[in-house]
Amino acid sequence: MSPRAHRIVRRLLLAGGIALAVGLVPAIMTWDYIQNDPDFCTSCHIMDDAYERWADSPHAQVNCHTCHPGDLASNLHQLWVQLTDRPTEVEKHAVVPADICGQCHLGEDSRWPVVGQTAGHALHYGEHEIECVECHAPAIHEFIPTDQMCQKCHPSEVVGLSAMQRLHCGSCHAFLAAPERGIVPDDARCAECHGADGSAPRASAWHPDLDCAGCHPVHDDPASVAADPGVEHRRGRALPCTGCHADAAALDMPPGHGCADCHEPHGGGFEEAVCRDCHRPVAAQQPPRDHHACADCHPPHAPDVRPADRCADCHRGDEVLAAGTPVEAHRACESCHQPHEAGPPDGPACAPCHTKQSRQAAVAGVEAHRQCAGCHAVHAPASVRACGGCHPDQRQATAEAPRAHRNCATCHPLHGSPRSGVGPCRGCHVEQARAADRQPPEHGRCADCHPPHRPTRPTEAVCAECHAGQRAAVAAEPPAHQRCGTCHAWHAPGLRADDGTCAGCHAAQAAGRPGAPFGEIHQGCGGCHPGHGTRAAHDCAGCHVPAARAVSGAIPAHSDCESCHGSTHQPQAGDRRACVDCHGDPTGVGLHRLDAHRACVDCHGGHRPQIPGAAACTGCHPPEKIQRHPAAARGAQSCHGCHSFRRNR
Repeated sequence: MSPRAHRIVRRLLLAGGIALAVGLVPAIMTWDYIQNDPDFCTSCHIMDDAYERWADSPHAQVNCHTCHPGDLASNLHQLWVQLTDRPTEVEKHAVVPADICGQCHLGEDSRWPVVGQTAGHALHYGEHEIECVECHAPAIHEFIPTDQMCQKCHPSEVVGLSAMQRLHCGSCHAFLAAPERGIVPDDARCAECHGADGSAPRASAWHPDLDCAGCHPVHDDPASVAADPGVEHRRGRALPCTGCHADAAALDMPPGHGCADCHEPHGGGFEEAVCRDCHRPVAAQQPPRDHHACADCHPPHAPDVRPADRCADCHRGDEVLAAGTPVEAHRACESCHQPHEAGPPDGPACAPCHTKQSRQAAVAGVEAHRQCAGCHAVHAPASVRACGGCHPDQRQATAEAPRAHRNCATCHPLHGSPRSGVGPCRGCHVEQARAADRQPPEHGRCADCHPPHRPTRPTEAVCAECHAGQRAAVAAEPPAHQRCGTCHAWHAPGLRADDGTCAGCHAAQAAGRPGAPFGEIHQGCGGCHPGHGTRAAHDCAGCHVPAARAVSGAIPAHSDCESCHGSTHQPQAGDRRACVDCHGDPTGVGLHRLDAHRACVDCHGGHRPQIPGAAACTGCHPPEKIQRHPAAARGAQSCHGCHSFRRNR
């Protein structure tokens, strides 16, 4: 080969090498993208759902071709189909071989869960050779088995307990447990959910040889479930106890007394506390005498036996039995005795039958009267104890009282308040009660003036207990005024001088009581005479202050009110008639003859009479008349210098 040809070949080889090198790098990158990058799978948009589930799964860090080892031809075929046919669904491809899962999960690489030596996988994968994807591939990239996957092989295993139907099969069947423990759940497995301290809730005393499934079967036969879907244990309860305890099936127990209601299934036996759990209101009310256990009165498995029928078992021969009482309702113990309350019956026990009497006794003044047994013998209620047994003093006091007052029930309501008040009295003393109703409250209670158990007429000493001041005021009065009853009616003690009370003794003075215009104060004796303490009339100045001041210092005849107004009990107006009694009648002399000058007080004044000056005249005579007088006369202090009132001229 010529040198020139040799150079051409070298150049061609160099150019080819360069071209090969330039094209090899993209080819290698493309090959790595197709084989190792999961994004290559998402280049097909219909793979988005499968990609998202893979990204959220425990295999998110595992390359697609680790589990789907497809060859170049199949991959290129899938790419060609997507580019040319544009399908809406991806066809089956990239099948996972059976040994792919074992490469990670059957080895001893600590990065992966080793499931080969577990109870569930040793049975399903090892013994029955079930492929992994049969259970772990319910859908694309969903690796957790569902209950539906289990039922493909176990269609007859139906969960009967409704509360457990929400659980996954693996909640009880531990696939990842040690092989020696097995996949079938034991009591310890049940205790993981149903044991408070992690130990199995075994009923050691009652059912020591049974495991949990002995009473709580989890799986039911599908045929029986379909035939009777409402059987009791399918609502979350254990099998009926009557399956083993046939004798209990014949008991006609009341509602709420099923076997499990009284017998703690997982406990050590029956206790009184079980009864108290349901019967809390009566649990704390058991009587103290030999009634400690519920079963003492309530036969546990004999509900047709009445507890009251068993009273005689303990109280046989007791003297308090009321079998001989004439009242039939009192012969049954529970009629009066509250079974779950301590002690003998009290007022509330009697109330259902004796409603009226119980209401009245509830307002009694003393505690002893509120208890029915205080007066009524418990087992002989028809016999009532005598009141004198507790009230000897009162009983002795009534011995001298009128016959009607000797019977306690005449004044004291048997079941009401023992205080008589005015109510019982008015039943016999009608007129006195009506009169007392119109008086102040302190005079309306009979017992305030009449000793309750010796109701005699009250004396002044009784009045003095409340009216000490009035009694002291009448101490110096005449005997008639010292007796309260002289002026005060016993059942209407208000003193009213205008109703004839005073007139009974002072008729003349009462007859002179004036009418108008002197007002009501002059019409009643009490206007001038105080009720208690003095016989003299009030001084007129006590009411007529201006008049008293006016006559102060006047001549004696003018300072005595009676000189002008008449007697104390017949006062009159101080007019002309009173003046002429002392000064004579001046109407025939001088200017007194004029009718306008006849009223003495118009010119001389009322309570301080004096010779009138010019000012008295100008009150009636207008100024224009005075202006017609001579100038020297206009300033005169008195008009009578020219106008004579004393002589005729």
